[in-house]
Amino acid sequence: MQSQISEISPVLVQVSVEVPWPDVEKAMEGSYSQLGRTAKVKGFRPGKVPRNVLKQLFGARVKQEVISNLVESGLGRAVQEHSLTVVSVPPLEAAPELKQGEPLLFTAKIEVRPKIDKVDIEGITLERAPLNVGDDQVDNALESLRQQHAELVVPEPARPVAEGDIVTCDYTVSVDGSERPELSASGRPIDTAGGLLPELRAGLLGKNVGDKARVEVTFPDTAGPEFAGKPGVFELDLKEIKAKVLPTLDDEFAKDLEHASLDELRQKTRERIETQRRQQLESELQEKLIEKLVEKNPIALPPSLVAQQEQAMLEEYARMVRMTGQALDEDLLGQNKENAERRVRAALLLGAIAVQHSIRVEAADVDKRLEEMAQRSGKNVAKLRAELHGERREALESQILEAKLLEYLLSQATITESAT
Repeated sequence: MQSQISEISPVLVQVSVEVPWPDVEKAMEGSYSQLGRTAKVKGFRPGKVPRNVLKQLFGARVKQEVISNLVESGLGRAVQEHSLTVVSVPPLEAAPELKQGEPLLFTAKIEVRPKIDKVDIEGITLERAPLNVGDDQVDNALESLRQQHAELVVPEPARPVAEGDIVTCDYTVSVDGSERPELSASGRPIDTAGGLLPELRAGLLGKNVGDKARVEVTFPDTAGPEFAGKPGVFELDLKEIKAKVLPTLDDEFAKDLEHASLDELRQKTRERIETQRRQQLESELQEKLIEKLVEKNPIALPPSLVAQQEQAMLEEYARMVRMTGQALDEDLLGQNKENAERRVRAALLLGAIAVQHSIRVEAADVDKRLEEMAQRSGKNVAKLRAELHGERREALESQILEAKLLEYLLSQATITESAT
């Protein structure tokens, strides 16, 4: 077998293959021999069907099978011979013809990964935002803790609903004039301080236990395609009002949360916010790094890789919309292909950097990550290691490699701290 390649573009090559007639004849012979052992033809015993009868009955099918097998094996050998990094092999533009005594000739266009001899990582400059965790952020976090640990009590003496109360109601819902029984509820607590529709909150405030209220609303765009912008009606029957009694922010409250004092709770709260902020800043810095890397290294992209990434991102976005009930963001959908190209380009460049600088995942890296996972989850390391195989191990190693690559690239970049 002989093969030649010609580059159409950095991500597309044409492979021309010639299979000599002796190889074609051998493949035909093998196919007829196998068929002869299994073919059932009326008037002949199994394995005793003459070759000319087999050719007459099954010749066209055998020819197509031989061509298909030779194309597959021929392309496979050509890929190995020319060290092609295949992304996809589209169907042949023209079916090859098999002629008696002549070699089988065919050409195929193969999508390949672009050759990246060197990735330019020199001169990348980044600016890191300051940590800046203020007292107001700590105060807001402590107030949130108070809200979480509030005690619910029935007001004495009885009074109307006030802002922040929890109101237990029975209610029915109509959307666009049609009653929706599946949205109705009995004995449902409603937090007037939560993310209520403004009309619904206004309709509850000032009401008393035993009151009934009819509240007309307009569902916002974030309510999902089934409800967005449509009119709705809530028929409410108020059953109970409970007020939130917030704990005093003092040492006793801190002890209830397993801290020695309020000062310690405040300090630990600040440290938690700083850790979260630090992680956020690191993630933002990595995003900036990838942007600079992509800008410095324009490369051609295999269309099928972009299409696969675009489809994966679309499915991920659709799952998020279904889970959260948010409306589809047309602007975000419009940017999907651009974002997919960016992700594919970044992945190809990072892969080339790993080869260029011999960055790989060692057994010690996996062990270290498993130890970290065990500490966070409370699971035994041996159990985590036993569960780590197949796609799960590949995914973990991919995460570790990406982290090592980003760490290396950040070490090579010039990073300055911004004033704000």
